[in-house]
Amino acid sequence: MEETRTHWKKLINPEYIGAYSLENGKDLTVSIEKVIREMVTGDGGKKEECTVAYLVGQKPLILNRTNSKTITKIYNSPYIEDWAGKKITLYATT
Repeated sequence: MEETRTHWKKLINPEYIGAYSLENGKDLTVSIEKVIREMVTGDGGKKEECTVAYLVGQKPLILNRTNSKTITKIYNSPYIEDWAGKKITLYATT
């Protein structure tokens, strides 16, 4: 029987999806609903403006530079408006 445990990162900002959210390290393919800039409250209440991808049926994903460059390359567009409706696969990596 598999034990249910909680990753510490889930307690820091449970409003956003991250690698720790992926079940047993499995990949997760999602559709992007929209991408916007918004204020995000992080560790210790620190607020920061971030680029956030809202995903269909999932928590939002904070996009870092690497994520954004990858989506740009996959869909041949640097414009966030063009990413709506596109699918991306999330996976844990180092």
